[in-house]
Amino acid sequence: MAAKSDDAICYVGMPRMTQSGRDVLAFHLHRYVAIWLRRHGRDRVLVTVGFEKSACESTTVALSVGQSRAVAVGWNFDDLIHTCQYGDGRLRLEQGGDDGDSVSYEVTPVYDDAPEGVTSRALLAFVLILRGDKLTPEAMPELSEQVAEAVRAGRRNAVRLFFDDNKALAMKAFLYRLMSHLPEWSGCDHSASFILTSNLEAMTLEDSERARFSVLAERLFLEHERAGVERLVGMSVSLGDASSGILRAAIARQRREPQVPFHVFVRDGEDPSQWVLQGEEHQSFPGLHRVSGRDDESMYVLVPLLAQEGADTELLGFLSLAYRTNTELAASIGPTIVEMSDKLAATLRFSPLYTLRARKLWILTQTRQALARTLAAPDEGTAKVEQLIGEVSALIGRHVEIPSFAIGYIQRSAGPLQSARRHLRYVHPKGWSHFDQLELAVDVDPADRVDSGVSSLAVRLARPLVLAGGHGQGEALAFRNYLFVHEESAQLIDARSPEATMIADDASWVRLSDYYKPVRQTAYATLAYPILFGHEALGVLTIEVDKDTDWLWWTGFGGQLFWELLAAELAYAFWALGVR
Repeated sequence: MAAKSDDAICYVGMPRMTQSGRDVLAFHLHRYVAIWLRRHGRDRVLVTVGFEKSACESTTVALSVGQSRAVAVGWNFDDLIHTCQYGDGRLRLEQGGDDGDSVSYEVTPVYDDAPEGVTSRALLAFVLILRGDKLTPEAMPELSEQVAEAVRAGRRNAVRLFFDDNKALAMKAFLYRLMSHLPEWSGCDHSASFILTSNLEAMTLEDSERARFSVLAERLFLEHERAGVERLVGMSVSLGDASSGILRAAIARQRREPQVPFHVFVRDGEDPSQWVLQGEEHQSFPGLHRVSGRDDESMYVLVPLLAQEGADTELLGFLSLAYRTNTELAASIGPTIVEMSDKLAATLRFSPLYTLRARKLWILTQTRQALARTLAAPDEGTAKVEQLIGEVSALIGRHVEIPSFAIGYIQRSAGPLQSARRHLRYVHPKGWSHFDQLELAVDVDPADRVDSGVSSLAVRLARPLVLAGGHGQGEALAFRNYLFVHEESAQLIDARSPEATMIADDASWVRLSDYYKPVRQTAYATLAYPILFGHEALGVLTIEVDKDTDWLWWTGFGGQLFWELLAAELAYAFWALGVR
C-alpha cells in the first residue's frame, strides 16, 4: 500500500452499484445460467439483483448463450417486489412508437437459503422471462437455483477480487473505495464507517474502561442534497463513556461468543433513542451520537475486525454498517461479510496503520543514539537540552513527511520548584513560519487558559491532544472541530456524543479549537504529545499537518505509537539532563 492516491475517495453519495460490481455479477450469472439456456432452448432471460427493504441501486443483467451484460431498464427491485406481492406476477411494459405494442414478462422471485432455525427466506433476485415462453415444470426451479448460486458466488468473489485488485492503493483511498462497494455486497444503504482502536486494552479484548475507539473514516450513502449532514470522522469513544454502550455490548458479546460474525443493533421499539442487540433484547443502550439529520438510521451491523496470530486474537475495531430500515439480512450476506472482514483485518493489521515500518524504527534508533551522545557529552545546562532538541528536530525534518514539527521543554520561573510556574520553551522548530523560538505559559490563571495554546493544555492535562479540521489560511485559518475541554475535571468530550448535552449551557466547557495558536499560514491538524516521565510532564511534541500530508504519519495505531515512543525516549533524556 505504498502508492498514494486519493482518486477513490468519496465521502457522500447514494448507494449505487459500481461498474466492477456489475461486471462481476454479470460474469457469474452467465457462468451459471448459460448451460440452462442451452438445455432449455431459451434465447434470453433477464435477471434483476438487489436487496429487499434497501435504497441500494439494483442492477438488471440480460443473459444469452453467448454473452451477458448489465442493461438499463424501466423498473427497479422494489417494482418487482410489488409486482409479485400485490400483482399477478406479470410485468407489462408499454413500448414507445405509434403501434402501441407492449411486452409482458413473467416475474419469478429468487430466494436465498433460510438461516438455521428460520423459515422465511430473503430475496436475492428476480428472473424475467417473456410471457408465453413454454417451459418444463422443472425448468424454473432449476433456473432459480442457478441464479441464487450465481448471486452468492458473485458477491463472495467480488470481495476477493477487490482485495486482489487494490493492493497498491494508499490506505485512506483503499478504505473509502472499499466502502463504496459495501452497498452491493451487503445492502448497506445509510452509512459505513471504520471504528478502530489504537489502544492496547481494546486490541487485546481486555475489560478496561480506558479502551478507546475512534471513527477513522466514514462514507454517507445519502443524496448530495444532504451532504451537509455531519459525518462522525474523528469522534472518539471510550468504553468508560455512557455513549459507548453499543461498542461495549458488542465487545462483551465477542468475548462470550467469538464465533459470531457480526452484531446487529436495532432501535428500541419503546424508546427510539435507545438501541438493543438482537438476541439480547433485555437491555438497551444509547446511540453512538446525537447528530441531527441522521435519525433515519434504523439498524447497525457491527462487524468485528479480528486479526489472528497463532492462538492470539487482536481486535482492531469494527466496520459499522448502518441501514435505513430494520431488515432481516440474507443468509448469504454472513459468509460474504466473514470473507470481507477476514481479509480486511489482515490488511489493516499489517498496514502502517498498525505497524512501525522500517523508516520509523530507524528514526527511533537514530534518536536513541543522539540521546546517548548528548548524555555522554561534558556540556551541562540548558545548552545541552537545546542541542539535543536541535539534533532530533533536524532528524525529524529530514526523514518524516510532515510540514511542521517542534519540541518544547519545561522551564520554570524563579522560586521554589513546587510554586514556580512552568512554561514551554521551543527551540529549533521545523516548518514554522512565524517563530524561530517561542515560549508558552503552562501554569496560568483560569482566565488565561485559552490563550496558552493546545500544547500547553496537553501538558496540563498530561494527555495527547489532536485538533483536526483546519481550513483557510492566514487570518482566515479556522477549525471545524467538535472537541470541547473542561480543564477543572480534565475531561474532553465530542459535541456529537450523546453525553455532550451539558456543553451548551455550561460556559466552563471550551472548544479545543479556541486554544489554537497559529505558527504557520495553513494547518489541517495540530497534534500535541506531552513528554511524560512517570506522571510529570517535561515537555511536548508539537506536530502540524496539512490536508495532503500522508495519513500514516499522524493517524492510526502506528502513527500514534511512533510519536509516543519518540516522546518516551526524550522523557528519559530530559529527566537525566535536569528538566523539571
